[in-house]
Amino acid sequence: MAGNILYFFYSGFVLVAWMAILVIFAMKKDVGSMKKVVLVTTPLVVLCGFYFWNGEFNNVVKSYMFSSKAFECDYTAELTHLSIPLPNRTVFMGKENACSPFYLTYADEKTFTDFYEEELGKMRINEDIQTFHPVEQGFMIELSSGSTIDILLDEDDRLLSIDYKQK
Repeated sequence: MAGNILYFFYSGFVLVAWMAILVIFAMKKDVGSMKKVVLVTTPLVVLCGFYFWNGEFNNVVKSYMFSSKAFECDYTAELTHLSIPLPNRTVFMGKENACSPFYLTYADEKTFTDFYEEELGKMRINEDIQTFHPVEQGFMIELSSGSTIDILLDEDDRLLSIDYKQK
């Protein structure tokens, strides 16, 4: 089950709208157009149902259509101008994107490693970060202040976590 309470309302709205469309076309008494409407709208209603109530399907759709592009944090002065890119098909897992360290990613370990070696290398050249080092499950970024940011991948659960440690 997807975690948004508004999905009850959305699901109800989709079903009422679908029934209204069916009633409107049934009143026209045109069987041919009614069959076409049912053939087109039924799969759309079913897909909406899957999106609202199947968490895995919800995450897959979000990873293609609404993926998160970067980790940004405006609540910590040191991180206000730092934007850490996220791999393709990475989905924010929380209520609001306010320095949240939790993301779900469909990147495998090789894609994750290649992506961050390239992106963190660019950030070091641009002097956004001082240096970065590979660690067991990801990367440790060192900022010019001495603070660190750990970017870790738990490939089994597909979780990407970003942990800021102030010096």
